[in-house]
Amino acid sequence: MLFMGSKRFSGDITNFLAKHGGSSNGFTEKEHTILYLHVKPDYLKPTLERFSDFLIAPVLDPALMAKEICAIDSEYNTHKENNFNLIEGLRAHTSKKGHIFNRFCCGNKESLSNANPNLGEHAKKLFDECFSGGAMKLCVIGGEDLDTLESWVRRFFGPIRKGPPKTIHIPAFNIREPIWDASISYGLQIKAGHILEISWILPPLSPNFYLERPEQYLVKLLNQQGKGSLFAFFKNEGWANSLNVVPFDGCNCTSVGCLFIISMNLTLSGLEKRYELISYTYQYLMLGVDPTPTKGPGPGKSP
Repeated sequence: MLFMGSKRFSGDITNFLAKHGGSSNGFTEKEHTILYLHVKPDYLKPTLERFSDFLIAPVLDPALMAKEICAIDSEYNTHKENNFNLIEGLRAHTSKKGHIFNRFCCGNKESLSNANPNLGEHAKKLFDECFSGGAMKLCVIGGEDLDTLESWVRRFFGPIRKGPPKTIHIPAFNIREPIWDASISYGLQIKAGHILEISWILPPLSPNFYLERPEQYLVKLLNQQGKGSLFAFFKNEGWANSLNVVPFDGCNCTSVGCLFIISMNLTLSGLEKRYELISYTYQYLMLGVDPTPTKGPGPGKSP
């Protein structure tokens, strides 16, 4: 909605960008909303002027919300059967009631219109509460020198309403208060293939572990596919076609905690042996905490 006109500039900013070799997009994660755009170098200055005004005085026209709701609903229906989205939905639905993870990641026409008859008022309230200078960060990349870019930013973005970011209660991380009930096993029918996911909740990576990133040691270890790796062992046994660690970003990494997720695409034989795969995965991870690491399993050998 922010891109659909301001008091100074009518019309969608995407029309201006399209005329000058550019585009725009945006998305919302659990804690952040990201807006980004690019344009030909000669049109960076007028683009920044328009973009800043959408953050200063957006129209937020209720008449345009119906169009945007249809666009969101179309995107929702296009991707709702995607395996990743199905698993993400299951993970949210089965998390502890009241927890920040216990909510859906993508809205649709029903959630936006039927459940929110005063959506326009809600949108205006959200903008007033959250879109202040203290809650925003801006990154500008251009061919001009830094002094010129800074002068443009100060001129165009300086009038943005000042104010601290909205205070949000973030529950403290507690390893002894699980988010999911480990005594319950869930199965989910997907469109194609057989996926096994093993996930753990880790403490927030920032600021405590931002520089060290200790989880990357395990990521590198598990993403290896050569001789001696966990995947090579599973593939040699005919159990898995792929194994990877889901990236630490977006909905998987928040100030509440981060999800460490190992995802495997299983064969039919692997599906039958899924509990053995889980056991081998834990054995392999123990190699990473052993003070004297040894070689990983070779083909045909147990970890």
